Amino acid sequence: MEKKKVAIVGGNKQGLGLLPLLERDPSVEVGWIVDPNPDALVFKLDELGFRLARKYRLRISTDWDELRRAQGLGLIINASPDPSVRARLERMDFRGVEIISALTARLLWESRGAEGRGGAEAGEGSESKLLASLNEIVEAVNLTKDKRQVTSLILKVAMESTGADNGSLMLLDPVENVLKIEVAEGIPEELIPRIRCPLGEGIAGRVALEGKPLLLSGRADDRTYRILREREDVKSALCVPLTINGSTVGVLNLNNLRSMEGFTREDLEFLTKLAAFDAEILMKSQEYEALKENAQTFQVWKSLHAAMNRTAPLGERLAEVCRVLSGHFRESLCSLYLFDPDTRELTLAANNLREFRADTGLRLGPGQGIDGWAAAAQEVVILKEYPGLDAAQKKTFLSIPLVTAGEISGVLNLQRISPHGLSEEEETLLREVGRYLADAVKSARKEDRAATRATKIEAINEAGINILSIMDLDKLLELIPPSAAMIMDADGCILRLREPRGELRIRSTYSMWEDEIRDKVFELDAEIAGRVEAVRRPVQIADLGSEPGFERFGRVVKSALALPLLDETGFQGVLTIYDKIPKGSFHATSFGDEDVEIFEKFVHYVEKALANARGASPSRAFLHSDKLTGLPNETALHREIENEINRSRRYRRRFILLTLAWRYAKAGAADYDVETRNNLVLEIAQVLQENVREYDTVARTGPLQFGILLPESVERVQDLIRRLIRALRRSKKRAGSALAALDLECKIGYGLYPEHGPDAAALLNQAHRLRLGARL
Repeated sequence: MEKKKVAIVGGNKQGLGLLPLLERDPSVEVGWIVDPNPDALVFKLDELGFRLARKYRLRISTDWDELRRAQGLGLIINASPDPSVRARLERMDFRGVEIISALTARLLWESRGAEGRGGAEAGEGSESKLLASLNEIVEAVNLTKDKRQVTSLILKVAMESTGADNGSLMLLDPVENVLKIEVAEGIPEELIPRIRCPLGEGIAGRVALEGKPLLLSGRADDRTYRILREREDVKSALCVPLTINGSTVGVLNLNNLRSMEGFTREDLEFLTKLAAFDAEILMKSQEYEALKENAQTFQVWKSLHAAMNRTAPLGERLAEVCRVLSGHFRESLCSLYLFDPDTRELTLAANNLREFRADTGLRLGPGQGIDGWAAAAQEVVILKEYPGLDAAQKKTFLSIPLVTAGEISGVLNLQRISPHGLSEEEETLLREVGRYLADAVKSARKEDRAATRATKIEAINEAGINILSIMDLDKLLELIPPSAAMIMDADGCILRLREPRGELRIRSTYSMWEDEIRDKVFELDAEIAGRVEAVRRPVQIADLGSEPGFERFGRVVKSALALPLLDETGFQGVLTIYDKIPKGSFHATSFGDEDVEIFEKFVHYVEKALANARGASPSRAFLHSDKLTGLPNETALHREIENEINRSRRYRRRFILLTLAWRYAKAGAADYDVETRNNLVLEIAQVLQENVREYDTVARTGPLQFGILLPESVERVQDLIRRLIRALRRSKKRAGSALAALDLECKIGYGLYPEHGPDAAALLNQAHRLRLGARL
């Protein structure tokens, strides 16, 4: 019989203690012991003359590649106390090789040893020896941390000892009063979440209700047990209750699918004793949870929740978190970095030093330093020096990436020098804190971004209304750069416009740059403007120092964001902002995708304001305006539609085009005097303008017709039309309303870009189909 080759990772006492167990099993052969620590026990024994490699015919190494090169490897037993070793083994991707813990190995081979012993040790004596061994393990391991692992192992031991084909351990949900599977073997993974057994129903439910073990041979009687799921393949079954202080908290189930002999009464007695271990594990876990509420650890969690649930800025909350952790872990320095997804850098946001200031600007790139490496690899890094230069002090450096669903938000760093070092329980606590902070920081930053975005959008709308009202072109040009810089938190802004000869000339700037820096920025701006003119879309440079062709400007500014200015004739200029400096900071960072989206909204206002100011001459206004209302006429609306199509195509936006027309409902209404008809038109125009946004366009396109252009509207067309009709009806009820004296039949049509066509002709054709009606 070919033996399964086994490797042990960890040359410590726990790993070496497995060798006698494995040696007694003729089906396996230990071929390797690998431990990256050259001071591990296995190497010390070798130095003292205990030649394990010679006795057991195995290779001993500190090289991880020893496992990669291993031929015919079938099983790896991880006996290392370092939690990162398991993650490393999984990353090495041993295809077809099972990886188990030392505890799993000990339980499995103890059970196999008990099953395989003969003579005087067979039967009840071997089972008693196995149970005694399990009792030692139950007392030794930290069950509060490894409850699920140990219950899983006890299930495996039960199956190996009784020859069961599959099995499960079910726990009672006290809220729903049903049994749910905690661990299972031989049951399809997709079925486990769906298996729910009410008390009293099915075999497990009956055992849980009565608290008595059960042995079944053959098919169960549905009339007796109210079977939930028919199992023709089950030849024999065992089901025993798990009880704590007289109350059933779960059941242990085993099934035999192949053997005609089935389970015996001895199997039932053994399983009943084995279930007592699971019950003890559950009881100890419950005791631990009760004690935890009054322990110092609970106070840490309470303080952390209080710190992160404050309404203060995120930086202040993180500083309080650092103080809480450094207070719990004495003689420690705690720091928190935040990850910027735009620059891909870590920024030191908080620590527990009194002199610390959040505007220090300390940044780490991906892979830079231990914290940068932890963030890039999304793995916990722990460095320990036991002992160091000072034998009385133990040094620990721990870096925990804050990761949620594969997305990094920061790094928690703890440095500790103390006589006690960092215990396994404290390390576990810090890992749990890291998981909590990952979710809390992600949520807080999402809220901060939403608030910042809302503030900026509001500021853009206010600034947009302001610049749209300015008809003096020179005054408008002076106002645009400072408005853009303040709204976008930029260190500087440059506006370039195309001259009649075709060149792009700087028309206005805003910055605090010194003369030497300003000249370099102007040189940079000329190159960026040329790129924008060539591509006719936004140019976003996160790091000029690493951008091909712009490296020489990396010491002048860090980042830039430039957008083209367009009108109905095409490209008209470039508006560029430089170096994003968030509020509360003095250090430049990069503009992100969200900044591009917000800046586009501001540029939209700028384009309309420039068009208004340039076309403010009486002759031009006369050509494109309705004489009565002063609104854009049909020609001007067509121009706006073309312009909006270009912009929406470029930025992949949608817009709505409405047509509102009416006729007089009463005969003879056409003979109303001119003043009455004009007052009616003026009132409708006013109502429409008051009920659309500032940057929407209302145009008079005929004697009894208006057109409305609504860029980037997210409102449903039906809701929009209903809102406008209601506004007109409210106006009709006001005293002195021109609508009050007339009965009108309104007809409304609409066109949606891009759904109803790629060009103005198609959209206008749709909008002129007056499909909806209302009576005023």
